[in-house]
Amino acid sequence: MSTFHTLTPCAAGYATLVLRGPDGPVYSKVRWPRPPVLDPVDAPEQPYPVTVVVSPRSGATPPADTLACSFAAAGSLVLSLTVPIDPAGQPAGHPGGGRSGDAGGDRRGDPGGDAAAAVGAVRTAIEWIADHARELDGDPRRLTLVGQAGVTGLVADVAATAEENGGPAIGQLLLLRTGPDPPPSATVTRLVPPSERRP
Repeated sequence: MSTFHTLTPCAAGYATLVLRGPDGPVYSKVRWPRPPVLDPVDAPEQPYPVTVVVSPRSGATPPADTLACSFAAAGSLVLSLTVPIDPAGQPAGHPGGGRSGDAGGDRRGDPGGDAAAAVGAVRTAIEWIADHARELDGDPRRLTLVGQAGVTGLVADVAATAEENGGPAIGQLLLLRTGPDPPPSATVTRLVPPSERRP
């Protein structure tokens, strides 16, 4: 199980989070639909659904923060992170793709290392939020995994193997193929049922 290095409040309803991943630190952000409260009396009546948003490190449309904010505004506790992709749109190190060399860890020189590090980062984020969602007013039983264009293949692979790798059950998998606007206005999306998550 991963443990966090730091959870740093930055503004009302927003904090940065650094997790200990298998290949080094995993930098992410947590957003609440409304600022979290310390007094249990003021806690939300129902815990928020949890959404993990995975975006490419560059070239995301809409920008990663905009997409995360849209899910939070819709009522989700959101953990968002970015992973590297190469110019061909594949996760860095993916077969047929380039190698960005910036994913960190001991696998940096390995042609498949950046892709493996990206998978490890996403798994770390999912497992951490599932373990700690209740402390953050979230409901880990209502977990949605979102992948933006450029990392949809990686995100689909993680969702397909989450439970067999000891991770939490992914309730919904949403793959955003393209589109200039955040959901619900994005028209090119695919909600993938569990039965279709394996190729």
